[in-house]
Amino acid sequence: MITFQKYLVYSIATLLMGLAIVFVPSVAESMAPTYIILIGSFLAIDLATMLKKTSTLPDGEFHPINKDRYIVSSICTLLLFVLCLYIQAKNEVVLSGTLSVLGITLMSILSMYLGGLEGNKLLTGISKEEKEVSKDDK
Repeated sequence: MITFQKYLVYSIATLLMGLAIVFVPSVAESMAPTYIILIGSFLAIDLATMLKKTSTLPDGEFHPINKDRYIVSSICTLLLFVLCLYIQAKNEVVLSGTLSVLGITLMSILSMYLGGLEGNKLLTGISKEEKEVSKDDK
């Protein structure tokens, strides 16, 4: 149920941002920073939870990253970016601030995904079997 609620809140925020870009571009300029904060908190909590779960597992095991959240976030942000480009070209409205923030959002999503993968590597440790194999190789 919590996952559904997270996606619902995220979907509503994306829809509001899209409506602002289409109907009131000047408001979209001021809403864009709030959008990146929402995406950042949505993924940062997931990232922290995953790393916490990995740290409690035995050596050699890790909690998998929730790729679907990063994919959904990337697709929604990319769609907003394309919509923003279209509205800017069609209506001769300047949305450079919104475009910049949406671009930064895409880069942030990618960096958080890579950070999650690297964090899992750091916290996983070496299992007993791998330690024995490395001792035998020496």
